[in-house]
Amino acid sequence: MAAILKYMKASDLNLYFSNSLQIADFVKRIDPETSNYIDLVSKTGATIPLHFDEDEAIYINNSSLSKLIADLTDNDYNLAILSYICDCLTLGDDVDFSNATIKEITFDLADPEINGSLTKETISTILNLLK
Repeated sequence: MAAILKYMKASDLNLYFSNSLQIADFVKRIDPETSNYIDLVSKTGATIPLHFDEDEAIYINNSSLSKLIADLTDNDYNLAILSYICDCLTLGDDVDFSNATIKEITFDLADPEINGSLTKETISTILNLLK
């Protein structure tokens, strides 16, 4: 019997942004994908598959991005999970960003290997920009 793959869904992210889904439950839903992502991101030259089910449109603004970053960092989740989520958002066709700054931050968070590692200081700076 084949395994049922669970991909990050835009609807789950929207539920999280609307406070209808807790961060722990959202992270649990995307765990198979993020675990694989975390394993592969440490391997030089690895191809990292991203799976994002755009089952509905998603809108990213200051408060939603700030909530995501704060909830993941405050609960000591691996910051690669944040990168995975942002990476998926950058590839989405039905993802709308409230402004260019939000889009730029999302793209920067999606690829910390290129844009610099995610540190507590970096996260603090980003959260201050989003206020």
